[in-house]
Amino acid sequence: MKEAVANLREATELYLAEFPLEVGATYEFILKKETLFPHEAQNLVKPLKPVQSATEMVVVISQAKEYLFTPSSEDIEELRKETTPWQIASIKSMKE
Repeated sequence: MKEAVANLREATELYLAEFPLEVGATYEFILKKETLFPHEAQNLVKPLKPVQSATEMVVVISQAKEYLFTPSSEDIEELRKETTPWQIASIKSMKE
């Protein structure tokens, strides 16, 4: 009996470890296949993967989005311009 419980626990841990990858892959597939907006694809993934909590789902989908979007040099420069004042303010507040 103990061996069966240990095997079940091991299988469950393996499944839960692989689950985020499965959620991310499902999200990417739906997003590309159905040509949907990201929030629409996310809404389709949720009922397909009910084991995942809402918080975990958001984290995994956010990570998947990082892999799907490669910023151009213009995107990076625009972001740099937008965040520079915040970084300067942060550094000043740390010195005070």
